[in-house]
Amino acid sequence: MHTNQEPNRRLGWAVDIDDMLCPTALRVIEEVFEIFPVENITPKELRDRYDQPGNVPAWQEEGPKKLMSELLNDRQFMAMLPVNPEALDVIQRIGDQGLIHAFITSRLHDLKAVTEEWLVKHDLPQARLITRHFGERNPNWKLRHFDTETDKVIGLLDNSPDAFLDTEKLDFKKIWLNETEWWAALSPPPEIIKCRTWGEVELVLLEIQMRLP
Repeated sequence: MHTNQEPNRRLGWAVDIDDMLCPTALRVIEEVFEIFPVENITPKELRDRYDQPGNVPAWQEEGPKKLMSELLNDRQFMAMLPVNPEALDVIQRIGDQGLIHAFITSRLHDLKAVTEEWLVKHDLPQARLITRHFGERNPNWKLRHFDTETDKVIGLLDNSPDAFLDTEKLDFKKIWLNETEWWAALSPPPEIIKCRTWGEVELVLLEIQMRLP
C-alpha cells in the first residue's frame, strides 16, 4: 500500500499528482461551469487561459468558491478522477526501474486514503505518498519535506509554478510540465527543465538517468 510504503533508499523522482497524473483542475472547472457558466468560452478554454479554477475572474464570488472547495475535499470526486494515460505509461516505465521516490499532492491529509486507493487502482508504482496537513498554507510546504531528502530525490516533476519557486534552493532537478511561460518576467529565471508533453518528460528523465553516477 502506498501509505505504508517505507521511503525508498535509492535515488528517485518526486511526482506531483494533480494536473499531472489526473486532470483535477479541468474536472473542477467542468463541475463549476455547470452551475456557474461563463459566456462565450468552454471549460477547456478556461483551463488553458486561467490554469486553475480559482483564477477565473467570473468565479470570485462566494458561491463558485464554496463549490470549488467542496469538490476539492470530496472523496468521491477524487476517487472518480481519470488517470492521464500518457502520464501513466511514462511513470510505470520509470517505476519499473525503481526510480519513483514519492508522489506528492496539495490535497489535505484527510484525502490520503482515497488518494492511495486511486494510485493502486490505476497501477501506479508503489512509493511514498505525501499530502498536505491542515494549516500548511505556506507555499514552501513541499520544501520542508524535501529539504532533508536531497540525497534520495533526483528531482521534482510538477506543473505548479509555486512548486518550483518553493524548491529553488534545493540542489536537485526540476522538471516543469506546462505550456505557459510564467517565469518569463523573473530575473534571474528559475533553473528548471521545461517540457510540454509527457513524451518530452520521458526523454529528459532518461537523459538525466544516464548521467547519474
